[in-house]
Amino acid sequence: MKHFKNGNDLAEEMGIDKAQLNKGFEDYNAAARTKKDKFGKKYFNNAEFKMDDSYYVAIVTPVIHYTMGGIEANERAEVLRSDGSIIPGLYAGGEVMGGIHGKNRLGGNSLLDCVVYGRVSGAEATKYLTQGILQNGGLSGAAGRVANVLGHVEPTTITINQPGYTTTITVQATGRSTAQAQVPAPPPAVGAAAAAAAAARPGEGSDDSTAEASNAVIMQEYTEEEVAAHNNEGDAWVVIEHPEGEFKVYDVTSFLPDHPGGKRAPLIYAGKDATEEFMMLHKPEIIEKYGKDMLVGTLKK
Repeated sequence: MKHFKNGNDLAEEMGIDKAQLNKGFEDYNAAARTKKDKFGKKYFNNAEFKMDDSYYVAIVTPVIHYTMGGIEANERAEVLRSDGSIIPGLYAGGEVMGGIHGKNRLGGNSLLDCVVYGRVSGAEATKYLTQGILQNGGLSGAAGRVANVLGHVEPTTITINQPGYTTTITVQATGRSTAQAQVPAPPPAVGAAAAAAAAARPGEGSDDSTAEASNAVIMQEYTEEEVAAHNNEGDAWVVIEHPEGEFKVYDVTSFLPDHPGGKRAPLIYAGKDATEEFMMLHKPEIIEKYGKDMLVGTLKK
């Protein structure tokens, strides 16, 4: 946008004779007074344009902005034909939609259309596909397909070595659409067996220290050097200090793709102490609630 002191300066900028610009002003003013315009214009500026006025002028050109409606859909995001009938399996969302708000999309609310009808169309498309599976194959057909898959699954045994005990998991297809996992309970923690033995000895009772020992869980301890070795995307550990002063070690490798802020942030602290950054952005109870599955041990003091 440029400022011009008068119509003469504007005509010079436009590369036209000042008499031509003055004629344009006069034609516009006459059309505004009579409400008759050769181009069909209905609404006019209240002010009259004069050559001795000053002006702020900008060039206005057509540009590709965004889709202004065009596809008619109903409240379930189903696309409609011109006769109002539904096109099965075709859904719309976002600025392409018309019909809900008239022939055009709702001005100023394109993001609302994207989010709301993105979710609506996703849910309706899922429902459509599910109904199609049930109608074509029935419950027995769907279950039969799952059974066929399970029929190719060989029994699998997985052994997991954890601090203090070993867990063996056996996966076996047992029915048309089920699988089972047998997980033995871990042996008593160190101290619990001693407490049980003490309780079995005649004439001896338990004290507070024995009760505490029965609840003790022995965690694997790692040195700073050992933690530092787990410092990449394929093997990422971090250390977080808990309110009670204990430094716990977490294997966040599998969590990286699911981290709300992206995997780059936790990877910065892979193999390191992430306490300060973590506590700055999260409440302490977050790690207590969601970190148990990732806990691998404690940091050796």
